Amino acid sequence: MILDTRNSRNHGVGSEARFTGTGMVVKVLASGAVEILLDDGRSPLVWNSGEGTIEAKTLHHVCITVDARPKVLTFVINGDLCDGGDRPFGYARFNPYMYEVNGEPIISFSDDFRGNIQLFRIYGRPLYTSEAIGNFRISAISVSRSGIQGP
Repeated sequence: MILDTRNSRNHGVGSEARFTGTGMVVKVLASGAVEILLDDGRSPLVWNSGEGTIEAKTLHHVCITVDARPKVLTFVINGDLCDGGDRPFGYARFNPYMYEVNGEPIISFSDDFRGNIQLFRIYGRPLYTSEAIGNFRISAISVSRSGIQGP
């Protein structure tokens, strides 16, 4: 797991659950996929970027876009829109009645995550796919992979 915003307090009667469910979890799977869980406590959405989209010990640019108008979630990794691989499409549609996934006001980064996060951003609106690709192209990752030498 990389980060977790789920509410850590559960006030339910007779419930032994550790989390109330409301919040978001992002993790890296052993298959080389990035997975996200969005949960409003009623209708969770779990979606991943597809197997082999990231490699260990390599710098990556990951953009997860959640757009509430069309109710769509997409991944852009290293400037490529994840098209689903073996799945028929690369986006996830979520429940139109999903309430809110606001969890804890402070994001918890996992102690088990053995990587580095150089930059972490949350935008106040969903990015267009072209903006996510553009952000990758102007990043240091893109420059280092293209072999272009800086000043």
